[in-house]
Amino acid sequence: MTSTELRDAITLGVMAFVVLPLMPDRALGPYGALNPHRIWLAVVAFTAISWFGYLAVRAVGPRRGSVVAGFAGGFVSATATTATMARRCHDGERLSVMVSAALLASVATFLQLIGVLAVVDGALAGQLLPACILGAVVLVGLSLFGLRAYREPEPLEGIAVPALASVPDDHARRSAPTHPFSLRAAFLFAAVLTIASLVGEWAAALVGDGGAVLVAGLTGLADAHAGALAAASMSVAGDLPASTTALAVGAAVFGNMVVKVVVSFVVGGRRFGARFAAAVVPATAVFVLCAALSG
Repeated sequence: MTSTELRDAITLGVMAFVVLPLMPDRALGPYGALNPHRIWLAVVAFTAISWFGYLAVRAVGPRRGSVVAGFAGGFVSATATTATMARRCHDGERLSVMVSAALLASVATFLQLIGVLAVVDGALAGQLLPACILGAVVLVGLSLFGLRAYREPEPLEGIAVPALASVPDDHARRSAPTHPFSLRAAFLFAAVLTIASLVGEWAAALVGDGGAVLVAGLTGLADAHAGALAAASMSVAGDLPASTTALAVGAAVFGNMVVKVVVSFVVGGRRFGARFAAAVVPATAVFVLCAALSG
């Protein structure tokens, strides 16, 4: 274990076993929207899942390739991992492999979503588990199909792309997360979740349950998990019915998907973006539809 990994393990322990018990477990703030204990518990869960994703890629090693690195990177940030794979593709690496790696990063989004929802609202997590599984299965299936259908090196925008076997191992290593988690990212997640909870309660009070769904979707542009958890917190507090909560989670995931698709086109170019969107849009549609029906 490196000094960085040891320091981050200690930090995670302090977050979970020192800070969390000190957080008041009661509704505070406007509309009683803020429960510090619940918010910090979600942050700890999010950070811990990122940590285990990092350990997973450490266990298999970056030599296993970009696809594994993409999956593990999704536990840290699926959007950032998508941008990384898109950039590498634009720089000349194999299109089908980079797209598959980006898609598996979004698989991690579904898995992490269930994990953090289970901490805040176990009933909601169970309700949305089939939707997450179906969304993940669609992504994995299309990712594998892309790898099998496009085995040969593919030129991209006039660049000769090397065969996968000729790509140095350090390319995969660069895509792998090099830090168990970012404390800055944890605090940013807490801030986004807090703001989303406040604005969601305000919007629900102002224009009804539809306002909470809209806020979750807008929050999803920054972080799908924060938008989903804000809706889950409202549900636990009795301020949002189960059916609307499921729609809000779907809206958060949809908003996040829009951002990833835009990033894929802007960073990776038309071919990468089109291939990525052709898989992630149907998978997200399946998730949103199943989430809506689950309510």
